[in-house]
Amino acid sequence: MYPWIDAFRCNGCKACAKACPPDIIGFHKGKAAIVFDFCQQCGECFEACPVEGAILFKLPPGSHETENIPFISRY
Repeated sequence: MYPWIDAFRCNGCKACAKACPPDIIGFHKGKAAIVFDFCQQCGECFEACPVEGAILFKLPPGSHETENIPFISRY
């Protein structure tokens, strides 16, 4: 699971970028953006963000989760 930033909720305060150990959070048009390839999935950005719901954890782009589809995984 990787952090995902909701651009509509992000206020551009940069608290997430300051807390990120590998320093992979950049900003585009005043909103935070994460480089998924280098994310350590530590959650420091999530903890530092003062805006509830601005950072969520999701599967990375292009991946698929099949274990949440029980009628397929049983067969």
